[in-house]
Amino acid sequence: MEKQEKKGLKFPGILHKREAGEPRKKKEKNQTGTLRKNTLLRICRVVLWGMLAFVFLKGVVSTFRADTLTEAKLLINDFKAELNVNKKLNNEILAFAQNFVKEYLTYEANGESDYKERLKAYMANAGSVEGMDLRNGAADAVYVQAYRLEQCSDTQWDVYVLAEVEYTQNVMDSSAQEYRTETEKAQTYLKVPVYVDGEFMTVESLPLFISDSMLLEDYPGAEYYGTAADEKTASDVETAVTNFLKAYYEQDETVIDYYLSKDARQEQFSGLNGRYQFVKMNTVKCYREQNQNVVVCIANFYVKDSINSAQIQQKLLLQLVQESDGKYYILSITPRVTNING
Repeated sequence: MEKQEKKGLKFPGILHKREAGEPRKKKEKNQTGTLRKNTLLRICRVVLWGMLAFVFLKGVVSTFRADTLTEAKLLINDFKAELNVNKKLNNEILAFAQNFVKEYLTYEANGESDYKERLKAYMANAGSVEGMDLRNGAADAVYVQAYRLEQCSDTQWDVYVLAEVEYTQNVMDSSAQEYRTETEKAQTYLKVPVYVDGEFMTVESLPLFISDSMLLEDYPGAEYYGTAADEKTASDVETAVTNFLKAYYEQDETVIDYYLSKDARQEQFSGLNGRYQFVKMNTVKCYREQNQNVVVCIANFYVKDSINSAQIQQKLLLQLVQESDGKYYILSITPRVTNING
């Protein structure tokens, strides 16, 4: 019985130690620490991978963005280069046709041989000028200007050229039975067929004399309209405009600036330093704009050429603004006096 009791006493003790003993508590503590450690490692891994992914994506985006910008710059540069090449080619074609017309319309009496030789520099088929008869006089193209270019194909262009020609010819004087020399000027238009192959070009065939004009016959020139300024305003504005025009034609910027508004773009007002002289005002029309401080003035006046004293008419539209001192100052100036209202 004592042994059993001892055993009985022994087993409860053991059970008590297992239920509240240190080994079980210590094992639970280690598991909690391990869980915390594993959780922290997972968080660190997530943060690290997130940072790596961010850096990678940022690098990819930057690469594509840089590529896009580079591609755009290359396209712009290619466009500019192509534009410059085309512009250069167009200028060369115009100059080539212009120089050809200068030679084509210039010759001496009985100078067929020299004439054909000069045209060889422009025409691959210079033999097409055979049969020219230059016995009756000479001609000199004193002014030549190529003014329009039309592309017919990848290699063919039509160039329109205006020329002023001075003709000299010997005319029989019926009374004295001898020749006298007469000179006459006339304008003519030509269409020149030009063939282009890379840097080389030729006039394909003889040019065609044409009737051409760039004048717009039905120009819709609508006069400026608005509310007329009162008499006092018109008088003050005319005085301000007259003083400004005298300074503009006869002085330099230091004098002109005195008549300009503080809002005027001064770089647009460069004095003519006496190249022309203001003579007199012919007519002045003044209108009030919606901004009551601004007045539109259309001035018709005369200036004198300082070289030959010729009197020349001018017509301008000026905007003036009334500033705090009550005086009117020039805000803008333009030679366009029609189609202003839109």
